Amino acid sequence: VASIASANLDGDDILPAVASALDLPYEGRGKEALLQDVKRHLISLHAHQAHALLVVDEAQTLTPAALEMLRILSNFEFKGRALLQIFLVGQTELRRVMVSNHMEQLRQRIIASHRLEPMSEEESRAYILHRLHTVGWSNDPDLAPEIFTGVYRASRGIPRKINLIMDRLLLHGYLEELHNLDQAALTVVLDEIHDEMPGVPPTLEVPAMPQDLDLTRAAVSSQRDGGIAAMDLERSKFMLQLLREEVRRREVLLAASSMAPVMDEAVIADARYPRSSQEGK
Repeated sequence: VASIASANLDGDDILPAVASALDLPYEGRGKEALLQDVKRHLISLHAHQAHALLVVDEAQTLTPAALEMLRILSNFEFKGRALLQIFLVGQTELRRVMVSNHMEQLRQRIIASHRLEPMSEEESRAYILHRLHTVGWSNDPDLAPEIFTGVYRASRGIPRKINLIMDRLLLHGYLEELHNLDQAALTVVLDEIHDEMPGVPPTLEVPAMPQDLDLTRAAVSSQRDGGIAAMDLERSKFMLQLLREEVRRREVLLAASSMAPVMDEAVIADARYPRSSQEGK
């Protein structure tokens, strides 16, 4: 199993990414050479009774050229059997990309597709608790019951949006040194998210695409949605960097405060027992 998790890959980037995922050399290799390298590797796996699966995450950000290259890879066969299975994982915009960019040949290669439905309120609560317990949470900070209901309503049960809200809520609690998170704290966080992205609907959900939507307009909308996804990623990286800097700052302050009493005692001792002039010399 090989996986690609890079966003915004185009036709020139996708082949090196696939080669890297398969642990093949790719630097300085042209497109045709890489295609042959990948095919030989897949045939070698087939000879050893192994099946290759390529998982492509954030597929909604791939360009039409990158998707077309994946289609070409999916055509690789040996003795009538496919050498590579490709599993595209993406957000709702992926469907729009497939329709809006004339991907008829690629759509014909799709064997099965599935859309994960949003969680129920109870599933959302269990999901949040599972993630917290997995990282060692021991009820500090304590979460008020209304937190689970509020997060569910704001996220509509969509996991990535639950993650976003909970990450921001926990960061808020850490920076404010809160040991109890309630509706007031959640309201502050949701207001901040809304202020940062005023053009996005309150639920952050992407509206469904009408069946008769013009393809050109759909392509522009898809590019805009991809830009929003990229902005979300950059904002998350920025928030993580802030958190790391805050942790380092507090560690420095804690170390300085622990050294202060020792230094004070040294000054007092030096004042009580001053060195003689001989000692000074």
